[in-house]
Amino acid sequence: MPSWTKEQNEAITRTGNNIIVSAGAGSGKTAVLSERILKKIEQGVSIDSLLVLTFTEAAAFEMKTRIKKKVKENPLTSSKASEIDSAYITTFDSYALSIVKKYHYLLNIDKNISVIDKSILKLFKIQTLNEIFEEYYKEKNPDFLNFIASLCHKNDEFIKTELLEIDNKLDLKLDKEDYLNTYEEKFLNKAFINKIYQDYEEIIFEKINISKEYYDLFFDELNEKSQEKVDAYYSNYFNATSIDDLILVFQNKAPSISLKDEEAKKNKDIFKDIVDDIKKCVNSYLSYNDYLNSYSSSFKWIKIIINILKELNDKTNKYKKENLFFDFSDIAKMSIKCLKENPNELNKLKNSLNEILLDEYQDTNDLQEAFISLISNHNVYMVGDIKQSIYRFRNANPSIFMNKYENYKIENNMDGIKIDLMKNFRSRQEVVDAINLIFSPIMTLSRGGADYKKDHIMHFGNENYNEGGKIENQSFIFECPCYNYDKTSIFSNKEIEIFYMANDIINKINNNYLIMDKDTNKSRSITYKDFAILI
Repeated sequence: MPSWTKEQNEAITRTGNNIIVSAGAGSGKTAVLSERILKKIEQGVSIDSLLVLTFTEAAAFEMKTRIKKKVKENPLTSSKASEIDSAYITTFDSYALSIVKKYHYLLNIDKNISVIDKSILKLFKIQTLNEIFEEYYKEKNPDFLNFIASLCHKNDEFIKTELLEIDNKLDLKLDKEDYLNTYEEKFLNKAFINKIYQDYEEIIFEKINISKEYYDLFFDELNEKSQEKVDAYYSNYFNATSIDDLILVFQNKAPSISLKDEEAKKNKDIFKDIVDDIKKCVNSYLSYNDYLNSYSSSFKWIKIIINILKELNDKTNKYKKENLFFDFSDIAKMSIKCLKENPNELNKLKNSLNEILLDEYQDTNDLQEAFISLISNHNVYMVGDIKQSIYRFRNANPSIFMNKYENYKIENNMDGIKIDLMKNFRSRQEVVDAINLIFSPIMTLSRGGADYKKDHIMHFGNENYNEGGKIENQSFIFECPCYNYDKTSIFSNKEIEIFYMANDIINKINNNYLIMDKDTNKSRSITYKDFAILI
């Protein structure tokens, strides 16, 4: 990028507080993060006092390479380039492991601990769970046998698979043992049932409020007669104060809504989708007493599950300790335990860190957040994009990012500040507009965890791409053709797709189609390596 925007410059230079940077795709977040580190080193901050944590080893390597290049090319910092190789630019897991190895004597474990292969641990858990089940069968525990008979069809493999999945999720709890030991007290009671029931109703009425926004956007486009019919029906829907009120509303057929304006039609369709979703929830709704009885009837099974999980956890922990095999969640917990129980060492670590910089913060999990909260000293710099949270299957918790973002955007907040990098410098105007069109209606606080339209909408940033704009006296013209399959063709749909793509590539090559070179920021003719085919 030739120059920094106002927001990018703030993200590079702002200090003295926790900072969360919401950086959309193509907004230059890696460049900004690298530049921030370079500025720190220019100002005399020791590289050893910067902790840069990324999500993957590949990301850590790329970050280290980029920072080293910047440091080396800068006359003010070039002498520090060799120090980058040993700098703390690494993953959460690697850094937690370094803490455990450094303070192994405080944890009373051998320094040469190993990270266990997931497949080995999985096989051990399967074998152990089979043994636990065998013991229960031999004891002929009536609750256990009833549990199996009620939930299993031909064998108990389904239950075992689910129990292993639950156990793996619980491994990410900061105190798994405490969670299991207090589960019955916290969750198997009437107070918790009441809370769930109340939360369910609140979600439904929140959806009604969201639907009202889209209703207002198309209502004025209706003719007077239609407005009367539609308002007569939906006034009862919007004024409902209980689920019972909604049940009565949905017993009557909703009036048809006819619109000519395309934008009004889109808003009407979104409105109807939300209403249909609410209707499904209402139709499957249980009365309070039915819900209470249904939930309470599962208590005896939940107690069986908890007892099995406790036994599995005890045997697994014993196996790990005897063999000095641990997984990364164990290592994260040990690092937290060690620092919590040794405040002198914790303070040394906290005071040695000028800043903690976190990349891909939207994919942080609860254990990682607990670790960072422990070692931080109002000096955490978090970069992420809630729209790019894709690692829920690895137990990422995007609500960590969103809660901080919502908190920090409050003016004069003492906890931290937020900076938005919403200009996209990578994509053409048409691509940015298309993405906004898709996500504005579907990503809301209740659906997707973020208010896309208000806080996360992307803005076109690279003016060089503008149609008619010129670089080196050459215009950039972008087209997005839509092809249809020829149903009379002798070729399969897949073959037709191949023909379309091949012809498109050849035509662009032969006609010297212009693209922007990201390294030179100048136009050049397209080459084969510039194409990507996604399947």
